[in-house]
Amino acid sequence: MNGMKKAKKFFVVMICVMACCLLFPGVAVKAETTDVKAEDAVWEESQDFEEQNRKNAVKLEAPTGVQLKKGVYSYSLALVWNINPDATSGYEIEYLCDGEVLNTGYYGSKTSGTASSAVTIKIEDCNRSGNYSIRVRCKATKSYLASDWVTVSEIFRYDVPDAVLDAPSDLNWNGTTISWNAVDGADGYRVRLYRDGKWLFNVWGTMESCSRDLSAQMKEDGIYTAEVQSISADINDIRSSAFVTSQPCLVGQKVIVREFVSRLYRLILNREADEEGLEAWTSQLIDKTADGAQIVAGFVGSDEFIGRNLSNEEIVEIMYQAMLGRSSDESGKAVWGKILENGCSTYYLVNGFSGSQEFGEICAEYGINAGTVELDNPRDINPDLTGFVTRCYVQSLGRTPDVDGLNDWCYQLLNGEDTPKNVAYGFVFSPESVDKGLSDSDYIDMLYRLCMDREADPEGKAGWLNSLKEETREQVFWGFANSNEFEEIIAEYGLN
Repeated sequence: MNGMKKAKKFFVVMICVMACCLLFPGVAVKAETTDVKAEDAVWEESQDFEEQNRKNAVKLEAPTGVQLKKGVYSYSLALVWNINPDATSGYEIEYLCDGEVLNTGYYGSKTSGTASSAVTIKIEDCNRSGNYSIRVRCKATKSYLASDWVTVSEIFRYDVPDAVLDAPSDLNWNGTTISWNAVDGADGYRVRLYRDGKWLFNVWGTMESCSRDLSAQMKEDGIYTAEVQSISADINDIRSSAFVTSQPCLVGQKVIVREFVSRLYRLILNREADEEGLEAWTSQLIDKTADGAQIVAGFVGSDEFIGRNLSNEEIVEIMYQAMLGRSSDESGKAVWGKILENGCSTYYLVNGFSGSQEFGEICAEYGINAGTVELDNPRDINPDLTGFVTRCYVQSLGRTPDVDGLNDWCYQLLNGEDTPKNVAYGFVFSPESVDKGLSDSDYIDMLYRLCMDREADPEGKAGWLNSLKEETREQVFWGFANSNEFEEIIAEYGLN
C-alpha cells in the first residue's frame, strides 16, 4: 500500500471476551487448529473527517499474523497480531456465536512497541450455547478506511450448563469500597464500576478479601454504581452468577445539584423524585442549559402541578417555600395572590421571586445560577392590565378567562389596538354573551356590575330599562361605558 510504513512484527496481546477455562479438560478449545482467513467486508468510513477526505481515503491493510494463544488467566484466551503502524485509531475486535456478532470491543491505538495491556472477555460472558469465533480489523482514521476483518475460525464450542453459582450477598457500597460475602464454589469475583449509567472500570480475580477499593477510578463528579459477580471455577459444570448491583453513590457537584432538584419535587409536586426526571433536570443544571428559575418554572408549568388544582393561596405558599425557603408573610401573600387572581401565570411569580436575595442565596448554596424566566405571554407583561381583562370575563361572561383568550385581549390592549372601553364592548357583544339570551333586566344588572362595580339601585335600573324602550342595547352600553364610574374603574387598573 502506497505511503504505508512496513509493519513491524511484534505482537499485541489482547485478552479476548470469551473465557474458555483452558485449565479444565472439559472446555473444548481448538486454538491449536485455527484457520486464519481474510473476509470481504464493507468498508466503514470514519464519521470524523470531511467528505473530501473520504474521497481520498485509502483502505487500511488487514492485520497479519493473527492467531489465538492461551491467555494470561486460566479461563481466558489471547488474540495476537502484528501491529499496523497506520492503524492510529487502534483495532476493533468482535466475537461471534454461530456467525452472529455478540459483542464489539475497541483496542487502543498503539502503533509501535509491544502492547502490554489487554482487553479481557471471558467465557462467562457467553450466554448461549454454540460455536464461537473471534475477528479483528484495523479501525478507520481520518486518512484511511477500516481494513477487512481477519477471523480466527471456530475458536471453541461452549454449551451453557443449567447450574448457576449463587450471587454475592450483603453488598456493602460506601462510595469508595465495595464488599460482599464469599460465595461457596466461586473461583473469584468480577467488579464493574459505572458512572452515570456508563461502564467505567472492570476488574476480576480471586479477591479473597471479597472487597475492592474503587476510589482511584472515581475522579469525576457523577452517580456511581458498582456491581459484583461470582466467577465459576468450571464453566462447563456451573455458570458464573448474575451481577448484583449496588445502590447509587453521588460524587461531587452533581450530588448537591440533585438535592436542589429533589427539593423541588418535594415542595412543588409533593412527592419524591423519579430517577428519570431527577437525572434530566439535574443534567440541565450541570450543563448550564438551564438555571434555577427556569427549572422551577418547568415544575410549576408541568401538567402534574397544574393537575393538582391548587388554590391561588396554596400556589403562593408553595412558591415562598420553594424559592424563598420560608413561609409566606400575610401582606406578601395577599399581593402575589392578587396577581394570580388577575390572571397572570405562575411564571410571573417565578420571575418575581427569582430576583430576591433569598432565592439567590438558595441557588448559591447549591452551586447553581439563580437566573430569570422570560415572560413572553401578554398576560404576564402588565398584571393590572391583565386584571382588567379578567374582570371583563368575570362580570360579562360569568367565568374565569381561558389562557388563549386572555392573552389575545391583553395583546390588543398592550399594543394599542383597542381601548379598555372597546374591550368591554367586545365582551358584552361577543357571541358567548349574546348566546346567553339575557333579558333586559339581566342585561342592565350585568352592565352595572361591569361598568359601575356594584349592583343596580332600583331607581337607576328603572331609568335604564325605560331607555331600552327607545334605544338599542349598544346605545345603552355606551351610556354605561362613558360614565364617571367606569372611567374611575379603568384608571384603577392604570389604563386610560
